[in-house]
Amino acid sequence: MNRLISCFTGLSTLSRNEKGRILLYLVTFVPLIYKLFSPFFILAGTPGATIVIIPTMITIGIIMCSEDLRDAVTMKSIIFYLLVAFVFAVSPVFHSDTTEFVEKNYWKFVSSVLPYVFVGFLINYERDWIILRFVSRMGILVQIFWQACLLMGLVETELGTADSLGEQMESGYQLLFPILVLLISISREKTLIDILASVIGIFLLFFMGARGPIVVFLVFVVGYLVIFKTYNSYSFVKKLGIITGFVVIYSFLQEILLLFIPIAEALGFSTRVFDSILNNRMINLEEASNRDEFYGNVFRAIYNDPTGFGYGWGADRLFTPTHGYVHNLELELLCQFGYIGGTMLLFFILYIAFRRYQYLKKENNETVWFAFFCLGFVALQFSYTYVQYPLFFVFIGYIMNTRANKYYNLINI
Repeated sequence: MNRLISCFTGLSTLSRNEKGRILLYLVTFVPLIYKLFSPFFILAGTPGATIVIIPTMITIGIIMCSEDLRDAVTMKSIIFYLLVAFVFAVSPVFHSDTTEFVEKNYWKFVSSVLPYVFVGFLINYERDWIILRFVSRMGILVQIFWQACLLMGLVETELGTADSLGEQMESGYQLLFPILVLLISISREKTLIDILASVIGIFLLFFMGARGPIVVFLVFVVGYLVIFKTYNSYSFVKKLGIITGFVVIYSFLQEILLLFIPIAEALGFSTRVFDSILNNRMINLEEASNRDEFYGNVFRAIYNDPTGFGYGWGADRLFTPTHGYVHNLELELLCQFGYIGGTMLLFFILYIAFRRYQYLKKENNETVWFAFFCLGFVALQFSYTYVQYPLFFVFIGYIMNTRANKYYNLINI
C-alpha cells in the first residue's frame, strides 16, 4: 500500500513545510479539491459544512509552511498587496460610477483573489517540482472524479442537456495547470503515471466544450516545442519535424475530429469545440458571446477617455451590453486606468515578466515561466477577468519574485 501511495505521489518523506506548501498549492491550482472530501460531510448529514474545507486547508497550510512564507513574503510583496488594495478602494472617490462595483466586489477581491500573489512569491520550481507534479496528478484525479459524478447524475449541472453535460469552461481552465506541469515534468522524468494522466487530461480538456482553455493549451504546446524546449542535438531538424507534424495533423484535422465526436457523444460530453473547428468558428468573435460588441464598445470608451487615466476600477462593465467584464485583460486595464495609466501598467507587467524570464533562463527554467505566463496572462486574453482570476496574481507574484534561488545554488555547489 505504501509503495502504491509513493508511486502515485512521487513523495517518500515530507517535511512540515512541504506538507504546508502542498495544501496551499492544492487550494490554488486544484480548486475542486474539496469535492474529494465533501461526500464524507454529506454522508455525515452535514452538507453545509463543506464550505469550511478550503478555508481550513489554507489555514493549516499557512501554519505548516510559516517558515517558507516568512522567507517568501517580502516587504515588496506586502507593499504591492496594500497598494493594489488602496488604489481599488479609493476608486469611487474619483469615479462615482464605480461605487456599486467596488461595494459588491472589493472585499471578495482583497480576501480571496489578491492574496494569491503571495503564492506566486512562494513558488520555487527547483525546490517544488515534485510537489507541483503531485498536485497536478491530484488535479487530474479530481477532474476524473468530478466528471464521473456529473456523468452518473450524482451532481446536477445547469448548463447540461438531456444528451450532454454542456460547456464546462471553468473545468477546462482548471485542467490547464495539471496538464502543463505534467508535460514539463515528463520532459524531466518520464513516468507512466504522468504520461497517462496528461493524456487523460488532454482528452478531458477537449471534451469540456470550451474554446478558451484549448487555445491556451495550444499556445503552450507550440511555444514549448518550437521555442522553449532545449534539444541536445539537431535542434533545427527536430523543430522542423515538429512543425511538419503540426502541418500534417492540421491537414487531417477533420478526419481526426470525426473520430472523436462519437466518443464524446457516447460519454455525454460536449462536442461544441469539435463543431466549432469543423465549421471554422473556433476564433470567430461573432460566435464568442458577442465579444466583438464588447471589444468595440470598450475600445471606443478608451479612445474617448478625456483624461487618459481611465474610468475607475471595474469601469469596463459600464460600457458592455450586458454590464459584464470585457473578456480581455488589455482592454480591461486600459478602460479602468486609461490609455496612459493602463499602458504604463501593462508595460510594467511585461517588463518584470521579461526580467524574470531572463533570470530563469539562466537556470533552464524558462519553460516553467512560459507555463505561468500562459495560465496567468494568455488565459485573460479572451476569458475571465483579473478581478476574479487568482492565477493572474499567482503569475504576478511569480514574476516579481527576484530572490536568489538558494536551493538552486545549493544543488550546484
